[in-house]
Amino acid sequence: MRISRSAILSFPFNWNCPEDNPNYSEHHMIDKELIGDWTLNIEPKKIIQVERTGTKVSKGPRLIYYWEFS
Repeated sequence: MRISRSAILSFPFNWNCPEDNPNYSEHHMIDKELIGDWTLNIEPKKIIQVERTGTKVSKGPRLIYYWEFS
């Protein structure tokens, strides 16, 4: 926020990833509460939900958060 006028972050949203899969365990069940903790609960200007985009890479929908800072 100090060095940018805007920010865009994409989060894997509620992915049910096996804990034993080293590629996805860090994406397991990220919800809006956890995203809020990570983003200091600063309300984004816009939230876009993108549905699952593939069968091999994407495990589920994504949330894209967009902020504008003054």
